[in-house]
Amino acid sequence: MKYLYDYDKIEIISRIESLLFTIESRLLPTFDAIENEAKNVEEEELARLSRNFDPDRMDEEDVYERAFHAGVEHYSVHSDMKREFLKSSAVWLFHLFEKDCTYIFDTEDGKEKKRILSQQSLDISDSSDWFKSKRGQTPFPDPFSTL
Repeated sequence: MKYLYDYDKIEIISRIESLLFTIESRLLPTFDAIENEAKNVEEEELARLSRNFDPDRMDEEDVYERAFHAGVEHYSVHSDMKREFLKSSAVWLFHLFEKDCTYIFDTEDGKEKKRILSQQSLDISDSSDWFKSKRGQTPFPDPFSTL
């Protein structure tokens, strides 16, 4: 295991903070207006369908229903995108963690990384929450304080 100088610690923490900042302040906000967008899609679809409305051949309720479903479809698709983006962000963050562990522990071996993390009193079992510590410390212990 490598000795971590202060600049190593700062660089590792800075990468994580930069990633989180980008996700939270630049990427996630693109999904903030999904509900309003869906309402706009519904209104635009209603306007489009109304231009061609023929009361002799068309049912008014059908026009409203089709417009409503266009809005629901927009909301559903974009909500799914947001959910998948959040999952991808978690994988992205874990990949960054893996890269940092490889650098710090000087090994690509996942079992060796787990062994070292266990020695640092981090509960890495499958049934644990990622942030829990075996020593009962604060929820987010400094993982570098004992290195």
